[in-house]
Amino acid sequence: MIKYKTKCGLCRKNMALVTYAKQFPVCKECQMKQMKQKITDPYYKKLFDIDPKWYEENDFLRSIKINYLRFEGLTDRQVEAFKRTVEELKDPKLKAQREAERDAAKKQKLADKQASKNPFYKFIITDLNGNSISFSEFRGKVVLIVNVASKCGYTPQYKGLQKLYDKYKDKGFVVLGFPSNDFGNEEPGTNEEIKKFCSTNYKITFPMFGKIEVTEYNKHSLYKFLTTYCESSNQNGPVKWNFEKFLINQQGLIVDRFDSKVEPEDIEREIKRLL
Repeated sequence: MIKYKTKCGLCRKNMALVTYAKQFPVCKECQMKQMKQKITDPYYKKLFDIDPKWYEENDFLRSIKINYLRFEGLTDRQVEAFKRTVEELKDPKLKAQREAERDAAKKQKLADKQASKNPFYKFIITDLNGNSISFSEFRGKVVLIVNVASKCGYTPQYKGLQKLYDKYKDKGFVVLGFPSNDFGNEEPGTNEEIKKFCSTNYKITFPMFGKIEVTEYNKHSLYKFLTTYCESSNQNGPVKWNFEKFLINQQGLIVDRFDSKVEPEDIEREIKRLL
């Protein structure tokens, strides 16, 4: 609709810029008179029984009332919108709260949309038992990915990783272990041997996957993703040794990376921040 300078269609007084609809434009004074004359339905009479100054100050309330006069009724959506606006005029804090909730919902919807397109959730990798695991199972969880080895000086970190998993698994956290023999021949065993070692020595219950390569020459596609798309670009680059750790948020984004020397207990604060 377009705005024009014109005269009121009833009293013929000059009007400021008004919205021109199908019917002729009417000034606010005439609108108020019409409202008082035509509203007879008890439901709408009660609905519209609010402080008259709000009609003067709020174009939306006035437009809803005019719409009722023209079509002798409102949709449920219009009625709810009217009630909601009145509530917000009575309590300005309520309006701010609702706006904050709407903004949060929009951000969450955008994050969910981005997550659905995130390549992290498209990986399907075989675990130590030979089962294909889709990373879509970890959607909405905080994930810690670690390339592990059984004969490394950092192997005792298994204990800390299991401890973190036990503590936060019910809050939406998971550790994913990826055995690799790329560094110092420190993971020479078969998948079955790795499974037995982890179970016997460290009582590992978090998901463990089959052996993969994480270095440049025959790097698994997961590690191509992990070493390229960290949110902080200065953290991108090849894996240097066993037990490097990648922290993934609930949207499937790589938010942090820790080298082998960083103990699992030292990143607990970052995990809690994301949960």
